[in-house]
Amino acid sequence: MEKTPSGWSYRDMAAHAANWMQVATNELEAGEFGNWSAEAIQAENDRAVEAHRLVGAEAMLDELDTSHRRLREALAAVSDERMRDSVSNVIPFYSYLHWEEHLGPDLGVTI
Repeated sequence: MEKTPSGWSYRDMAAHAANWMQVATNELEAGEFGNWSAEAIQAENDRAVEAHRLVGAEAMLDELDTSHRRLREALAAVSDERMRDSVSNVIPFYSYLHWEEHLGPDLGVTI
């Protein structure tokens, strides 16, 4: 429950990350990606944090792991053509590039 440098708790950060991997998986499986406004993103972040308010550390780690595995499995099922056409432009921002955004200001990590 300690606060990150940005003021989020580490649980909030984990809830945020797991949620966006779940959103990515859902959009990937649906075959279309949403157009997210700043307001919609903030509302989704707030919803994810609130939904995980009572989740314990072990369960949160399990959800992160499960969300990551589900995203990897969904990506493995994408055809090469679809990967070139739309998926490779979007999925990195829902996954590993998203973490770069949070490393310094939110987690205090310097590279």
